[in-house]
Amino acid sequence: MISTGVEVSSEPPFEMRDISDGFMKRLPEWLREELKPIDQRKDSVIINSAHRFWIEAGQITYEYHFGKKNNLITYYLSDKPMCVKKQFMQYDEQGNLIDDLSKLDDDHSPEAQFIQRVIELGVLVLFIRSTFENIQKYLNNIRIKIDPVNDYLQRIRNQISYPCATDQEIDKIVNSVLSDQNISYSAVSYEQMNELKTKIRSQLIEADETNLNKIVEAICEACRGSHHMDMLKDWCQIG
Repeated sequence: MISTGVEVSSEPPFEMRDISDGFMKRLPEWLREELKPIDQRKDSVIINSAHRFWIEAGQITYEYHFGKKNNLITYYLSDKPMCVKKQFMQYDEQGNLIDDLSKLDDDHSPEAQFIQRVIELGVLVLFIRSTFENIQKYLNNIRIKIDPVNDYLQRIRNQISYPCATDQEIDKIVNSVLSDQNISYSAVSYEQMNELKTKIRSQLIEADETNLNKIVEAICEACRGSHHMDMLKDWCQIG
């Protein structure tokens, strides 16, 4: 209010007094000259400079949350942006102040443009967050039929004859080796037979691990589910 020559108290009841009776007395002469009321200045600063101010609220964004347990919809409002706007004014033929439409207050300063970009980014963040939450809700509500998946994995498990390191498979290989060499089962000592079975079991375990890793990697790559690799591997091993 200094420009009007009035000093207003910041505390209720907001008493007013002439600026010449207040803190202006303690200012140096040159500064008092700069802060003179407009009607006392001689630099024509008041000419064509009349304007009005008002406070305007920006667009309010919001989001909502639907509670499945209580069937309540909760709305969350964002911060309400407030800004001070101004409009230049001019005198008409009757001496009344009216808006000067030839002087619109379009602030194209770098600071204003930066603030506009920040606001736009904030709105984009809200859109992205809302879209992500909607997708997440959709995915959570998807009911996947598990039986066809289990059947498919079971067929693969049977096709690769997993696991191979079983007593039945080891006995089959031992009998095949002895038959190829025309050696009777009774002709092999107990220690030799245990040693042979141990070597065969070790090789089969290694082959099982290699084949299992290849199959699991192929399935995860085809289904784009690398984050389920350990789970799939456990299922193939345990069933």
